[in-house]
Amino acid sequence: MMKRLGLLLFLLVASPFTSLAQGDVQLLDLGGDSRLSIEAISADGTTVVGAYIVQGRVEPFRWSESEGYTFLGYLPNGTWGTATDVSADGSVVVGYINVNDHQKSYRWTQASGMVEIPTFQNRPDMMATSVSWDGNVVVGDAGQAVFRWTPAGGTGNLSVLGSRVSASADGNHLAGQLFFWSNTDGYTSLSPAPGGGSLTTVIGISGDGSTVFGHAEGTFSFAPAYWTRETGVQYIGNGDLSGSITDMTVDGRTAIGSIHSSREVYPFIWNATTGLDSLRGYLPTSLYRIFYVEGISANGNVIVGNAVGTNDNRSVGVIIRLAPTYPIRTLSGTVTLQGSIEQSQLVTFEFQSADGANNFTRTVKTNSDRSFALYGIPANLYTVRIKGSKWLSRRIAVNATNSSVTDLQARLLAGDSNNDDSVDIFDLLVLINAYNTEIEQSHYSNLADLNNDDVVDISDLLLLIVNYNSMGE
Repeated sequence: MMKRLGLLLFLLVASPFTSLAQGDVQLLDLGGDSRLSIEAISADGTTVVGAYIVQGRVEPFRWSESEGYTFLGYLPNGTWGTATDVSADGSVVVGYINVNDHQKSYRWTQASGMVEIPTFQNRPDMMATSVSWDGNVVVGDAGQAVFRWTPAGGTGNLSVLGSRVSASADGNHLAGQLFFWSNTDGYTSLSPAPGGGSLTTVIGISGDGSTVFGHAEGTFSFAPAYWTRETGVQYIGNGDLSGSITDMTVDGRTAIGSIHSSREVYPFIWNATTGLDSLRGYLPTSLYRIFYVEGISANGNVIVGNAVGTNDNRSVGVIIRLAPTYPIRTLSGTVTLQGSIEQSQLVTFEFQSADGANNFTRTVKTNSDRSFALYGIPANLYTVRIKGSKWLSRRIAVNATNSSVTDLQARLLAGDSNNDDSVDIFDLLVLINAYNTEIEQSHYSNLADLNNDDVVDISDLLLLIVNYNSMGE
């Protein structure tokens, strides 16, 4: 989810900031002639990963508040490497190692150590660049081909051309140069992008999968920008700033990045409500001539980056802990779809908070065992409306104020063929029109196929009849 800013553009601009974001700063510095480069931060804000450089040696490292530094070593015959991303709790690290002048991907845990991720189609180079929050989905690129690895499925080719690949919290939404991919909708080009505009460079994707960020062509040069399906490409500012977004909070509401002038690099934090704040004041220019930010925790409390010394030209890691914003939770459980042979379906969750502060919608494809997980839910008390396209809605109270909720269970009744949250004559007409058809026939309708067996027949009619005159909640 965190990506290195690869292109620095310098234009003469006035400082666009209105204030300095408040918080505390910590440096990661091993001293001597060593250098540190932080690449990513865990979603919980406790762990950072990157590369440790000393006397020409470049080695992946992991640092956490509780354990300090862990140097990860190399794959067999490896000569240098880096860590590119880390799971939500900091327990799984991914990256790549140079082995005989080829890049090999790895996945690291304390128990297993560094384990190579198998390649596919005999590709010589494969760079892991992102990992899901649970550590079980690893993505990256292999010579412009995008791969996705899971423990059960191994390494798979998504048949997508791209690079700089980043994954959402659940690993089911990916973004890269220049595409968006989901396990439900497949591939979407971002140049031009749906909704309007075009991104020029994709840096990453928010944890909830809703927002892709990087930069787009602006008034003078490339400007910080992001994309959602609802808004199209949007700029931070009016497109007249030069720079890029390097990371976002889980919900895409807060961004960090850098704005550039001919004289200075301005690291920033931005929120749609509060606007643009500077982070440059945390480190005096007399000691650090360059300071840029790389990653932000899921709730926006912790920001990490790197700074280059004015006198010794060494790179050190920087951790900024801001005033607490909001804790985040995970909502997981099962959704049972009445009558469906295939339980893996798109389900929409509409969150309505008791205080009105957090109203939002998430759509997820449930697993075949009916399970689901939604990450990055702001702590609050909610009423959640759960709806499938052919099933009636349920409303369930969810208390995510003090902890995550892991045992939500919902059963959705079938029969809503026209998706209006009631089972009535209009649904019956949809089914009658497609009755006695199979999936490849012209009058077949997936909406009428209530049990998802690719045939519209008596089984679907019985499901509709049993719930006739019912309404959703």
